[in-house]
Amino acid sequence: MALKTIITYPIEVCLRLIGLWPNSSYRILQRIFWTVVMGTCVTFQIWYCISYFKTADLPDLLDGLSVTLSNTITFIKLIILWFNYRKLRNILIFVFEDWNNCDLTHQNKEFMMGNLVICSRISKFLVVIYSMTCILYSASTMLMSNDIGDDIGELNLNNKKLLLKMRFPFDVTIFPLYEFITIAQFAFEYSVAFMAGMLMALSAALSLHTEQGPTILAKCFPYYVAVNCEAFVLCYTGEYLASKSENINRAAYTMFWYNLNKQNSRTVLFILMQTRSPLTLTAGKFVTLCVETFAN
Repeated sequence: MALKTIITYPIEVCLRLIGLWPNSSYRILQRIFWTVVMGTCVTFQIWYCISYFKTADLPDLLDGLSVTLSNTITFIKLIILWFNYRKLRNILIFVFEDWNNCDLTHQNKEFMMGNLVICSRISKFLVVIYSMTCILYSASTMLMSNDIGDDIGELNLNNKKLLLKMRFPFDVTIFPLYEFITIAQFAFEYSVAFMAGMLMALSAALSLHTEQGPTILAKCFPYYVAVNCEAFVLCYTGEYLASKSENINRAAYTMFWYNLNKQNSRTVLFILMQTRSPLTLTAGKFVTLCVETFAN
């Protein structure tokens, strides 16, 4: 195999870990390991969503559903790739042979090296983005306050919050089981994020290996950026409205309304009643548009 190939080192590490690298050892054991790990974790996540579908708060339920759906999709991708291992192996071997071809012209070599640079940047960018997303999500989940009710108190017993929304058939708050599960959940979520990013980088690498690869990426990337920018603008607008609404309520409550005359006191009371619930921007009255929703 060539020392330099459009399949960058992070992609190679990912393919080796999940048992998809051509002619790698222990492929069967790796597939069994990830099947057991991902199957068990996704099952516990789905169990949580089903159990607390009617009792959990909507933001909490959406948080659990979004992570569960993301992990389930990644698991399905792995299963599909495992069933199509021979096709992927032949594609990768063809790519390696193409890069080892000594009869390539100088123009073709420059074209391939240019694609290598682009693919390397895409891989590094995805590693950084997915790593930062996983770390920030974990930090915000563990450090921010949790308003889960008493009906799901096992997830918040003694102020102990799980990183991922899962339901277990045993008590997870005892020492050192809670600490072990928290570390295991972070390792699992980071592994899933790394897999998702590198599988996306693999698709970009295989596209760049073709002559029309850069054109395809040039068409898709601006649309992807535009969609995310539009979602961010809407979520930021909702966050701004909610923040200003809370400021109005706080300002009305802290003023010396009890020193006002009767008519002005009623006006302040009316403002307090109207701003008791913050003004929010929703999508079809199903999900609140805010920065937290955009991050999830």
